[in-house]
This record gives sequence, structure tokens and C-alpha cells, in this order.
Amino acid sequence: MANVADTRLYDILGVSPSASENELKKAYRKLAKEYHPDKNPDAGDKFKEISFAYEVLTNPEKKELYDRYGEQGLREGGGGGPGMDDIFSHIFGGGLFGFMGGRGSRSNGGKRRGEDMVHPLKVSLEDLYNGKTTKLQLSKNVLCSACNGQGGKAGAVQKCVTCRGRGMKIMIRQLAPGMVQQMQSVCTDCNGEGEVINEKDRCRKCEGQKVCKETKLLEVHVDKGMKHGQKITFSGEADQAPGVEPGDIVLVLQEKDHEEFRRDGSDLHMVQRIGLVEALCGFQITITHLDGRQLLVKYPPGKVIEPGCIRVVKGEGMPQYRNPFEKGDLYIKFDVQFPESNWISPEKLNDLENLLPARADNPDIAADAEEVDLAEFDRSQGSGSGGRREAYNDSSDDEGGHHGPGVQCAHQTKYDDSCFSALAGIGLQCVTQTLVSIGPTRTKVIDAGGVPWFRRNDTVTGLEDCRLENFTAGVGPFPGLVSSTLTGIDIFSGSTGWNGDSRNLDLSPGRKAIQK
Repeated sequence: MANVADTRLYDILGVSPSASENELKKAYRKLAKEYHPDKNPDAGDKFKEISFAYEVLTNPEKKELYDRYGEQGLREGGGGGPGMDDIFSHIFGGGLFGFMGGRGSRSNGGKRRGEDMVHPLKVSLEDLYNGKTTKLQLSKNVLCSACNGQGGKAGAVQKCVTCRGRGMKIMIRQLAPGMVQQMQSVCTDCNGEGEVINEKDRCRKCEGQKVCKETKLLEVHVDKGMKHGQKITFSGEADQAPGVEPGDIVLVLQEKDHEEFRRDGSDLHMVQRIGLVEALCGFQITITHLDGRQLLVKYPPGKVIEPGCIRVVKGEGMPQYRNPFEKGDLYIKFDVQFPESNWISPEKLNDLENLLPARADNPDIAADAEEVDLAEFDRSQGSGSGGRREAYNDSSDDEGGHHGPGVQCAHQTKYDDSCFSALAGIGLQCVTQTLVSIGPTRTKVIDAGGVPWFRRNDTVTGLEDCRLENFTAGVGPFPGLVSSTLTGIDIFSGSTGWNGDSRNLDLSPGRKAIQK
């Protein structure tokens, strides 16, 4: 047989490297019988060595690995199916490779593979559209060139005597006849390396670490059509270590937000603002694409663009990865900007109306129809049943007590359509957190219909000589007049439920007079 890297396991069994399988089996049976823990309780460590040597040398894959790399190769991982390692894992609380200090996984070439180095790489939408080549500088470990990854001069690296090159100290304790327990710990003499180097013989460049830091400059090619989260791999460019196959450097693309465009697969989306005259009378606009080209978009007069409508430009989306001549589509959503109020004189407004399509016929108006005012609506205040429930929950005083005057809640109370409907007939123009301006009222009596009007900390003005009836305070989806200041109110009649700051309220039973 050819020369082998290590003969220690053969020596344990007392055979030569050219021994046949039958010779290995005979040697193992003889030694196992002599050193079995039942017969020789103090020989647990020796028995384990014998079993391990037999398991390795009778496994073709492990034997080949041992013959090529010695115990160092076995320590850094091993392949093969289940064998003695599985049996001893039950007896000793760890496998045979745990006894040898094994770690890591092994590739088909016999070396353990190192970990991959993963880094994010931020790219713009322009980079993904046009493609890009960039330089990336990384720091990684490489084998020391001065000592070739040995850590010292030739012959200076010695196997640790304490752990016999295993990197682990093994203690065997007998629990009962035929049952032993293994306890292991990292060898402190070699720090788990299994090797020691005299201080004077250590490599001066790497100081015995076997590796040095090196800056690596990678040329990164971002191809057209690549997507967010896609990976670019540099095989074998990760950290190096003795006896270890380097892992890969993996770059993960992170697409940055774009001001104009939004990507959806191979398509692009954008919002284009146009004026009312353009929406009605046609337009031509230019769009600067991601590659700098100017796209001229024309829309003929007479064809109307409705607010929020979407039009598509075929073939102007993102290029497909590895097929850049095939592209998706560009979708344009139009935001029609209307003119401000009173932008035109009444005379010209009549002329404009004559140019526009005729009004729809108004339905018959009942004689008892009640005229109401149409007020501005603040979308930030929210609406609907969901908003009312949130307002009620956010405004509860059950936990933490009420807020003092002038202190707003962390979660603002929301109004809804029912509240505005109840106030529509009294000239309500705006409802805010700090001021409710009712304005000149048209009636002396205001019926709230049981709907709470105001939030906590509101200041209410413009209610001189008014009578409020059927008003619900401090209950329902709104907290009512909790911690609020009301001025100019003459008489109030409503339900109870006041809490919080009531300095401006007379809480006597029955009618409640508001002091001016």
C-alpha cells in the first residue's frame, strides 16, 4: 500500500496499513475483549480508542480520508453513513467524532467547507434597469504566505500531548457495570486546536494564527433586469483556514426606493400630474425614463382623462433578466389637479357652463325639505365605524386618568359622518382639536340628537344665548366635553356622565347652567 499520512490508528490495533479487513477484525476482537469496561473498568479510554480505530479503518470512505489527511482530516468532519458513531453516542453522550473534536461539514473533496460571507448591496432602480459594474472592497482571512498556513517554521508544529491532538480532554466515569459516562472539555493547553507551537518558533507574520487579514477588491456585475433580493455569488472567496475549503461571498441586492417609478416584476408604475385643461383638451408631456431617454406622450383633444385613470405604454417597463431586449410595460396613473375655489369670475363661470355638458335634471324638491350646509371634510380625522371605535378606545379614561387642560391625547379622537350630520344645520364649518367655531347660529335651540359633539380639551365659541338639548356628554364613541372649555352658552340640557375637569360646568341635578 502507498504511504499514509498517519499510522496511529493502525498502531492502536497493532496492524500495518496494508492489513486486510479480516486482520483488522481479528485484532479488534482480541483488544476489545482485553480492554472491555466490564472486564477492565479502568481502561474505558483505551477501549474507546480501539473501537474508534476499528470503526474508521473498516469504513472505506473514512479510511481513505484518514490515509490522506490523518487525524486532522477526521477532526474537521467526516462523511459516511451510520456506524459505531451512532452506537457510542448513546453510551458516552456524544459520538466518536465528538471524541476526536470533530466539527463542521465536509465536501466531496474531503475538506470541511467554511461559512459563506453574506453582505447586502444597495442598488438603485437605474442600476437594475441599465446594469452596472462596481467595485466592492472586503476584508477576509487568507492563509499566511510566510508559513503556508502552518503557524510556524517547518517541524515547529507539534501535536498536543495533553489531548493527543484531539483538541478535547476526555474523562470516563463508570456509572455501573457495563455502563460508563464520557465527559469532555476543550483542551486548555492547545485551546482546542490539537496542536501547539513553541513561542520562539511561531511565525512572525501571523503570530502562529496561520491566517492573516487581507483586503479583497471584487468587481461586481449587476445585470439588467436583476431584482430585489437576488444574489450574486463569488465562489471560494470567503475566509480561508488550514484544511478548510473556503466558502462563498454572497451579495444580496437591496433595491432603493425611487422618487418617480415603482417596480412590480417586469412592469413599472408611475403617477403623472396634469391640469384640468389637459384632462379635458388633450396634452403632450415628456417622461424621463431610467436610462435618460425622453418619452413623448401625446393624448388627443376630445378624449377625456378621468382622475385616477391608468394608461399603459407597452414595452417601456423593466428589462427581463438575461433577456434584456424583452421588457415589461409602463403604467401611468393620472392625478388631475383641479383649480382652487373662486378661480374664475361669475360671468366667465356662466360662459364655461355653457361650454360644458348640460347639468343633470334636478329631482323634485319636497316642500318640507330642510336645507343644510356642506362643510369641508378633513380626511386626517377619519370616518366610518372603524374610526368611531378607534376614537372611543383611544379616548378612554379608564386607564391612566384624564389629561389636564391643554394636554392632547396621544391618540387623537376621530369624528364621523353622524357627528357632522347632527351639526350640519347650525353652521358648523370646522372641527379641530383646539377650537370648534360654530359661527352665527340660526336658532336659539340646538338639538344634538344624542350625538356627542366635542372632544376633550376642545375650546368652543360662538354659542351665545343658545340652548343645547338632547346632548350626550362623556359617553358613546366620543368623550364629550371632558376637560373642555365652553364659552357663551346660556343653557344646557342633556344626559349625565361628566368626568374630568369640570371647572366651567355646574353639575347640579337636572338642568346644567354654563357660567359665562
